[in-house]
Parts: sequence; C-alpha cells; structure tokens
Amino acid sequence: MMSNEKMKMAVKNLIESDTVDIIGELCAPDFVGHMPGMPEPVDRSGFMNFAAMLYSAFPDLHHDVEVQLAENDLMALCVKVSGTHQGEFQGIPATGKKVVFIDLIITRLENGKAKELWAQFDISGLLQQLGVQQV
Repeated sequence: MMSNEKMKMAVKNLIESDTVDIIGELCAPDFVGHMPGMPEPVDRSGFMNFAAMLYSAFPDLHHDVEVQLAENDLMALCVKVSGTHQGEFQGIPATGKKVVFIDLIITRLENGKAKELWAQFDISGLLQQLGVQQV
C-alpha cells in the first residue's frame, strides 16, 4: 500500500495537471469516473473527453488543491478551480468571464494511479458567474 504522502502527491499531480495527456497517464487503464451531470460512470477515455471539453471551454483552467485527506487507498479533496470562459460550455457560447468555483473530489488509488473518482462541483454558482442563471 502507498504511503499517505505518496498518495497525496499522486492525486495532487492528477488534479493540478493542466493537460489532458497527463490526466490520461495518471489514470489506471480500468479507471471509473463519476462525474457531475453524467448519470452513468465514465471510463478513462470518457474522463479524458470530459477534461478536454472543460479545457476547450476554459483554456486557462487551473486547479489548486486546498484540502487533502487520505485514508487507506482513498483521498478526499477540496479544489479551487478557476478559468476564463473562452469556448462553448454545455451549449453556452463563450462569455469571456472569469470564474472560480469549488470542486469536491474523492479518488481511490491503486498502484499509484487513479482507479476511481467521484467529483461534484458548484454548477449553479458556475452558471451564475457565466450570467446564464439567476441567484
């Protein structure tokens, strides 16, 4: 089993990586992702497609891990996400607006790679910042 410190570094590298290629390298081949707004889990390819969509809509997307808790093979994180809306996102044309929101993530690691991931973020707050949803 991986030490908590090594596990924290592996997950931090996954979350804070700013390219889809690195994300693919850090996920196990049989990765399963439970993503917000997706009723069914996604595999590694689906997760990379989700990430590519986000980076297309927010090319300067950046993730800062603010809190990490580790136990056994699980890691819980609170991540501050920021970026500028420069491409279509969920049918919303680019607004040029800067956004900041919190993403809560739980990741299960196996052999130093992300095996399973659960993510939830404040989609309502994000849509408010983009000006398409009222408070």
